[in-house]
Amino acid sequence: MGTGISPDIAPGDALRLDLVVDARRLQRLIDAIVAVGSDLDLEGILKRIVRAASDLAGSRYGAVSVISADASIRRFVVTGLSAEEVEKMGPPPEGRGVLGILEYSSGPVRLRDIGRHPLSVGFPPGHPQMTSFLGVPILVRGEHYGRIYLADKIGADEFTDEDEQIVSALAMAAGVAIDHAELHLKLSNVALLEERERIARDLHDLVIQRIFAAGLMLQSAERFGIDPEAAERVNRAVDELDETIRQIRSTVFHLSNPSELDGDGLSVRLEKLSAQMCEPAGIELEATIDEAVNAFEGSEMEEHLAYSLIEALSNVVRHARAHSVKVVVSTSDRVVMRVLDDGIGIGRGGDGGGPGGMGLRNLRSRAGTLGGDCVVGRRPEGGTELVWTAKVPARERVVRG
Repeated sequence: MGTGISPDIAPGDALRLDLVVDARRLQRLIDAIVAVGSDLDLEGILKRIVRAASDLAGSRYGAVSVISADASIRRFVVTGLSAEEVEKMGPPPEGRGVLGILEYSSGPVRLRDIGRHPLSVGFPPGHPQMTSFLGVPILVRGEHYGRIYLADKIGADEFTDEDEQIVSALAMAAGVAIDHAELHLKLSNVALLEERERIARDLHDLVIQRIFAAGLMLQSAERFGIDPEAAERVNRAVDELDETIRQIRSTVFHLSNPSELDGDGLSVRLEKLSAQMCEPAGIELEATIDEAVNAFEGSEMEEHLAYSLIEALSNVVRHARAHSVKVVVSTSDRVVMRVLDDGIGIGRGGDGGGPGGMGLRNLRSRAGTLGGDCVVGRRPEGGTELVWTAKVPARERVVRG
């Protein structure tokens, strides 16, 4: 990514500036996702989407459309044009020419010059001339709902790969937010409860994973040997991403009853949570979950156990540099969760940075609430072992024959 820096600046300084710019841009994306997701008014969501997309990609013009079942445009919101300019343009476009490409495209469309595309039909009278173009579809429940259009990249001849990725991430979050807003308007209470589970899954699968991957990319920058000041700023950005993920996960928990996800029991849910944490990071997982934990569905134990597992694996993924991890959950009069990794070991920058890390404090706090504890130590063969325990209330104890 170009930074416009002087050629007299050393390469290390150039890298540091790029990293800071990337961290700030990621934070702006997070802010935009939160803002879009916090609005339940469809008109407000559309305005937030187009303004955020235009700002994030640095475009002079932006628009978002909502399409009907016959693919015609039924709503068109623009930015970068005055009210008078919009009036001169006349009715919204019909989706012909270059704009129509998105109707048949499953992904983004990026052009250096709209006018040179074979399908270009020119601009109508009163329409400003535009050159570079970026279009991204908005999908709701897997169907085309609308499109984001950006034109005339500011300060460059065309939009970049990074612009495309950033706007695509926003479009995914926008699809979830639009779906939520429309459900809020038309669904009954019973139907709404059912749909909230699906929305919660979308938030986790689409939004959290994108933010999580962005955090991992930022952390990987440390291997380039950046100076302490830049490293500190990158780490602060990663901390902000982690906190955002925690907030979204809290929302997900309240949107969806974890024990009923896909109709699976708690033991299967814990296995899925483990896979969702490890697979995107390329960490090999071995999970052994006692089916007896299904007895805790709907209880306080379920919440603390699920989130403690997420916290423990999050520490492994972020800090341990592990290739594999083993998760074992067993229960009788106590619930015991063991998480073993083959990473660099605690106290050497791994697994939360030491016994006083925020993640480990959260784990101990949850265990303490249930009369248990959380102990972390190095494994003799290398790596870290985390043992989380909780006392099972008498009425919930598992009786084995």
